[in-house]
Amino acid sequence: MTSYIALLRKEKNSDFGVEFPDLPGCISAGSTLEEARMMAEEALAAHIAFLREDGDALPAPSSLDSVSKRAEMKGAVAFMVELKEPSDKAIRINITVPERVLQLIDAAVAPMGGNRSAFMVSAAEEKARMLTQHGEEQLTAWAKAHLAAPRSLRAESPAAAYQVMRTPGGRIAARRTGKKR
Repeated sequence: MTSYIALLRKEKNSDFGVEFPDLPGCISAGSTLEEARMMAEEALAAHIAFLREDGDALPAPSSLDSVSKRAEMKGAVAFMVELKEPSDKAIRINITVPERVLQLIDAAVAPMGGNRSAFMVSAAEEKARMLTQHGEEQLTAWAKAHLAAPRSLRAESPAAAYQVMRTPGGRIAARRTGKKR
């Protein structure tokens, strides 16, 4: 894993500020040391993601010796922040799937060669991205298009509608707004 040096500062009556000498503009803050550390990890990951998205080269992390000689080091405490990036390494898991859902998956993947795992990962990734990157209006539209099962499998009216919202705890909840037959 790659780690970058971060500089921590604290002024009187302020939060803990964090900056990365190797990444100009990558800054963060936190009201406690732990929050500042966590926010620094998030800021580093986001900054690196933006650099990659823009096609920019990533700077090599500087050594502590070279950073300690810089003028901006004055009044700061250096600490290491690990760049936490998820890998694409496949991990075997055990899940329970209703038989009828497994049959639907098998029917969907048969024309593509029958790879259940690839299908399930793709579907899960699509849904997870949708749930974490869209507002309530977009989630409601998705729910209307995807939560109603084909007519042969549903017991409710085709007029049944869903509203998707975020709960106060940040979870995603879907609520039926139409009537069952």
